[in-house]
Amino acid sequence: MTLTNKPMNTLSNKNRLAYIVAVLITILLGLASRKFSQLLLSFIAQNGGDTLWAMMVYFGWRFFLVRRKLLTAGILIAASLDGPGGRFWWPTHLIKKP
Repeated sequence: MTLTNKPMNTLSNKNRLAYIVAVLITILLGLASRKFSQLLLSFIAQNGGDTLWAMMVYFGWRFFLVRRKLLTAGILIAASLDGPGGRFWWPTHLIKKP
């Protein structure tokens, strides 16, 4: 039981629902940013997709790791995103190129 006298499972399910809704909203925002990019500031049009992608990855990881600490999710998120200049943070020489 938690401080609110609700079972932990109920709170986890509510959090999961919130994260999946956040993923869906982020996807819709990403599609809209592509469709209406000519209406946005050039900086936002160029970088908005990357920001929304990072947000979606975060929400997705939190959906699966809803009971884990934020630090654990942060480490997994950092490992799954591209580094500066589109380079992966792990050794790219291990990845076979087509």
